Amino acid sequence: MKRDAPAGFSLLELMVALALFSLVAIMSLQILTGALHQRSLMERRTNESASLLRMMTLLRADLESVVPISFSPPLGGQEPAFMPADDRLALTLGGQARLNGSAQGAPDEDGFLRVIWHLDRTSGRLTRQIWPVLYPRDPAQLGPELLVIEGIEAWEITPADPADRLPDQITVTVQSSRHGQLRLVAAP
Repeated sequence: MKRDAPAGFSLLELMVALALFSLVAIMSLQILTGALHQRSLMERRTNESASLLRMMTLLRADLESVVPISFSPPLGGQEPAFMPADDRLALTLGGQARLNGSAQGAPDEDGFLRVIWHLDRTSGRLTRQIWPVLYPRDPAQLGPELLVIEGIEAWEITPADPADRLPDQITVTVQSSRHGQLRLVAAP
């Protein structure tokens, strides 16, 4: 008996083809999963690096804008323009533009402000707070404590003591859990 029509695939050939297709599909899925994981890892590292760059840029700008004018807290006393401490750095800054567009000639809007950097060593959070004036009348004038970066283990500020005059050079060494030791040198 002679057949004119082709016989087709045998069951064995069909099973081998399905097994090969499954193997290729599994390998493709693993490659796709790996690529997605790499992408999320790269995005996380990019965000961490961007946060670190923002922190270093902001800190450098603050250090370069220090002016030799003391700060008078609302509860009395006077603080020098450059006041480092173990977990905080307070600076008097000048030449800062105002974004809120208050009335011209307002006595509190002279372009000078007080910035306080604070390192919480237990959480690794570095924050920044602003007094919008150098002679505040009310403690409520202190702005909110804004998170700048996380993952900071320690920092060292040189010179370490406040002085009546500004130092010629300020060095801030930051120890980051992700990026290691970073050093920032600025001249006010």
